[in-house]
Amino acid sequence: MERVTQHQPAANESGLSARLTRDIGLHRAAQTLADATRCRTGLTPLPLTQLDPRDREWFRQTARHLVEIFETITQPDRELDADREERERAERRAESTAADQARRRGSATGARRGHTLGAWLTSGVDSETAACVHCGRSVTIDLSPATWFRADSLAGSALTSGCLTPAQEPGA
Repeated sequence: MERVTQHQPAANESGLSARLTRDIGLHRAAQTLADATRCRTGLTPLPLTQLDPRDREWFRQTARHLVEIFETITQPDRELDADREERERAERRAESTAADQARRRGSATGARRGHTLGAWLTSGVDSETAACVHCGRSVTIDLSPATWFRADSLAGSALTSGCLTPAQEPGA
């Protein structure tokens, strides 16, 4: 029996395009299952959107399982969907944790210089900036994975210079 081979996407291809192509394939497989089932019982095929939601979900899950079985057989080194989804969740958690820690470090370092930082705003693909609400000096954090948990991920004048507007003393 000849082994069926499929195109293996390169690492940089495994983004949105590959996921969209796979989702389209899963939809087509679910539609094929629905059409075959309806034809076998003497009914006219209908688009998935016109089927009962429970039936539609059953066709989608069955198609997903069949496609995963096929891919496991034809691509033994392929990462399973559940494993990929768990890995991606873990990556998002790590990114969120790194960003939260960097924001806290930036706020604490600025506070030591007398700054009260405002909201963190996206200032680039992998960076965020917060400005002092009193003087405008800012802190920028680099959120690229290469700088996670590193002290040099912080930059800005609020880290090196004091606040230009001294805080008013209570009762003054």
